[in-house]
Amino acid sequence: MSFQFAIYYLFNKTLQVESTSLIVGNLDQFNQVTLQPDLDSDDDWLEIKWPTRKEPEKTVAAKVLLFGDSFKDLVTKNNLFILGKDIWTKEESMGEKKRKKKMLETNVVEAKKARLVKQRKTLKAARPKPSTLDHHTNSEDATNIGSPPCSDHHSSPEDATMIWSQHQPDVHPLAGSEVRVSKRAFQRLNRSRMTIFAQELAVLVFTKDVLAQSTLTGKSGKGGPP
Repeated sequence: MSFQFAIYYLFNKTLQVESTSLIVGNLDQFNQVTLQPDLDSDDDWLEIKWPTRKEPEKTVAAKVLLFGDSFKDLVTKNNLFILGKDIWTKEESMGEKKRKKKMLETNVVEAKKARLVKQRKTLKAARPKPSTLDHHTNSEDATNIGSPPCSDHHSSPEDATMIWSQHQPDVHPLAGSEVRVSKRAFQRLNRSRMTIFAQELAVLVFTKDVLAQSTLTGKSGKGGPP
């Protein structure tokens, strides 16, 4: 792999950023340096051109700390190495950092959406479903409370009156008729004598005003003589 520049560690323990054209030999045989070389070791030394006025063909021993195509970036890394920093750790570019941040935010949003969907499904499953039968029964009950039920061809008027009275606890049906009176008022009737009981029951059923205008024959009490 060919690079344009390199950080050289020279034999005199100095650092220099120079062109890779100084390296004696084939540049394609060199790969990027990924770990800090052992600067005290006798291994990994190479020969580079280091000409002077007196010795234009002079070469010196050096070790390559890092290759690169940007002279400015290598100068920055050279200064970081002098400060004791690790220049071989691959740093993420700003674009890579933004991409990872966006992916993380997207994952968080998707996880939140999935959690909300799961919660909705759980609440929907736990919610009791309305029963058609219960609704039908409740509607009939509401109708029966307001008025007596209509008897079908199998039910007698007495059965219908009894069923309706069960829904009207304050109403008392009179036996043998469809007449219904207040249960509380019926219980207060005087039962000491049958005649008194009959008179009070008549008042309870027909009211005093109606009785005052009627006679035992069923004719009106007002008007000419019978």
